[in-house]
Amino acid sequence: MVFLSIGILMKPENTREEPKEIKNDQELSTNITQPKESAEKELFTLTKEIWADIGGAVLRPGVYALEVKGDQQPRMFELVKKAGGFRNDANQAYLAKNFNLAVTLSDAQKVYIPFDWENESTVINTSSTGGSEGGQSEQKISMNTANLTQLQTLRGVGEVRAQAIVEGRPYSSLEELVERKIIPQSVLDNNNEIISI
Repeated sequence: MVFLSIGILMKPENTREEPKEIKNDQELSTNITQPKESAEKELFTLTKEIWADIGGAVLRPGVYALEVKGDQQPRMFELVKKAGGFRNDANQAYLAKNFNLAVTLSDAQKVYIPFDWENESTVINTSSTGGSEGGQSEQKISMNTANLTQLQTLRGVGEVRAQAIVEGRPYSSLEELVERKIIPQSVLDNNNEIISI
């Protein structure tokens, strides 16, 4: 009887834990490691950039790389900032009337900031040689002779549309550009006073 009681007292306790019962789906979900969405985005997100050339009345003219954030193209003010901002002798009157800092940029775009000694006709002028219209023709951009940079100074004309204008030449009238869907009517209306054939 003595030995039996000692054996009972010395019997090791059962320390084994019973498995915890998961009672509902919510508790189940907390026990499963979920993949981090942010990590997946970082894995598949590629850094993109475009290159743009800026010259004229800026502190540091040159070619700059600008980051494309998602589907948002960089804007003009970012390029101007990279170039150090406008010089004191930039043509402020021209910039106030024609320069849009909020416009988006495209790859390989050329931007020119005029100096204050360049009047508006000098900035907009293409390869105009005068003719029957006299001095007035010098203030207009010719749809048949202007280069890509000059065409992009027009309101509503970017790199792609400027290239389409060049490839569609020659034109017999300004209305032909609209009829052939080279430019929309709104672009013609906004630039009618400064363009010619």
